[in-house]
Amino acid sequence: AMIRRSRVSYNVLSEPHKPDSCFDINHISLSELSTTINIRALKKDSLNVHIKRFSCQEQSGISIKRLTLQAQANTQHASISDCVIQLPNTYIEPRVEANISKVENYKNLLDSTYFYVNIDKTQVTLSDIASLVPEFYRFDTPITISCNAEGLLKDFTAHNISIGMANKSIALDIEAAIQNIQNYKELNISKSHIKLRTKRRGAQLIKQNITITDSILQNILSNIEEIDFNSKVSGSLSNMKAQISLLSGIGDFYTNLTLTGDSSLSYMACNGYIKSNGIDFVKILGNTGTIGTVAFDADINAATRNRNVTQARFNGIISRLDFNQYSYKDIVVDAQLNKNRYSGKLELLDPNGKIDLEGYVQLSPTDTHANVVATCQNIDLTALNLVPQAKGNKLSFNLNANLAGSQLDKANGYVHIDNIFYGNKEDNFKWKKLNIDSDNTTEQQQISITSDYINGIIEGKYTFKELIYSLKNIGSQFVPSIIPPITETSEATQHNNNFNWRLTVNPHIKAAQLLNLPVILTDTALIEGFVGDSLQAVQVNVSVPYMLAGLTHIEGFNVNLGNENKNLQLTAQANILNAENKATLLSLNASAENDSIQLSLDW
Repeated sequence: AMIRRSRVSYNVLSEPHKPDSCFDINHISLSELSTTINIRALKKDSLNVHIKRFSCQEQSGISIKRLTLQAQANTQHASISDCVIQLPNTYIEPRVEANISKVENYKNLLDSTYFYVNIDKTQVTLSDIASLVPEFYRFDTPITISCNAEGLLKDFTAHNISIGMANKSIALDIEAAIQNIQNYKELNISKSHIKLRTKRRGAQLIKQNITITDSILQNILSNIEEIDFNSKVSGSLSNMKAQISLLSGIGDFYTNLTLTGDSSLSYMACNGYIKSNGIDFVKILGNTGTIGTVAFDADINAATRNRNVTQARFNGIISRLDFNQYSYKDIVVDAQLNKNRYSGKLELLDPNGKIDLEGYVQLSPTDTHANVVATCQNIDLTALNLVPQAKGNKLSFNLNANLAGSQLDKANGYVHIDNIFYGNKEDNFKWKKLNIDSDNTTEQQQISITSDYINGIIEGKYTFKELIYSLKNIGSQFVPSIIPPITETSEATQHNNNFNWRLTVNPHIKAAQLLNLPVILTDTALIEGFVGDSLQAVQVNVSVPYMLAGLTHIEGFNVNLGNENKNLQLTAQANILNAENKATLLSLNASAENDSIQLSLDW
């Protein structure tokens, strides 16, 4: 049979067309179709077909320059020889033989045929098939491939699969023996060894030949330099062992895992260890961000049911953790997950601070529960690059927290901090306690603060996430052009905040100086007020009898904001004494009503 320079097209008229550069299975158009086929035998027990020539051009851009093969078969043996597949920049020369002596009928043809496959002298350029995979349109670097494999389709052995690019700048070698491929429940890997090695040039070639938009992947390819990857896998899907090692320019990683599961694979579990001498997240993320190099050595185990993680544990040591440009050393971690319960222990023994932490968090849509106990000693905030202004002062305290509730402002429990120390041996301050207690067991909610110097209470009905809507709703009555009325119908606008608060702050000159506060109280300050959605009212009163701001002494500082007289009023006054003991009395009065504001400033 002979065909010369013909055209063939196939169209599903009901289906739309894809772009011209994409292969469209519903709209195929072949041009320059030429073929020469010699059928020497086509019988029930024998086949001898010689495709001397086949070439064509598809409208999407795929071009088959040459396809030749010799296919022969009888009742015992089948082979494909003299096969050549040639695209513009691709050359494939496979050789396939098959022993079909055990084939009884066509139904067990694939299960009973023993194949021998050899691929050599092969060069593939992926841009030749860019119409099938658009991401390959820039991939012009040739890939060399060789392969020797044999076996049944359900049980095969790949003696060596070798894939390389650019004089072994990228080299992948695979050896594998797999049984029972047709049934994943019985699938077994008796041998699987994968080696991947790349040089710096290899990563550059990937960036050059494939369009990559993900910034993290771009950073990895820019910094990964050389790669040495090894993996060995054996066993069935219900009982598999895996050893993996990876060395690269961004770090190394080692693991030895055992995977087990039931016959349906609805339940899977793994246990083993993971280790790294250092993974550089700066090179991965591409900046000098918060996280730098991380090194760890830990035992892990995890379990999943129906693809949901039900249990996990990380028990080991983080030998290095770069955070905010400081390297923490030897962090002992035992972290566990059991369904929705997260628990664990953490111990940090660092020259610039010691932390012991233990606790758990039980997540629930209706009743989340958290319990944390922590001891922090001699935390050098400056050395750890946490608070540069601390100037070498150290922080110590004990924390005990126990909270339960669906959200923070509905929680019941407490956060207690005691034995607070800040400063150094010569210059420091100490607080015995700072306690925050929350009670939402009755309709009248309450939060109390008790400490050596700060004390207060909030009581009533409140939902903090809706507070901004309450204030906007009240303020829009007076200046709607500045604070527009709320028009949304979302649940967030259905607010009901009716609460009052009272907070006193006693002076602590040493604490204010060490914390570099902008003002220093020299007398007790009072902050009180209320928010009432039911009355559409707000009141805030601030009274500070005496305070210092640098060398300036401020007396009688008072601020009052409220709308009791159907307009929003603000008054503020203070008597300021400068370094020369000269006094200036400042007074501010402002009111807002009917979308207008009146303001006066006197001194």
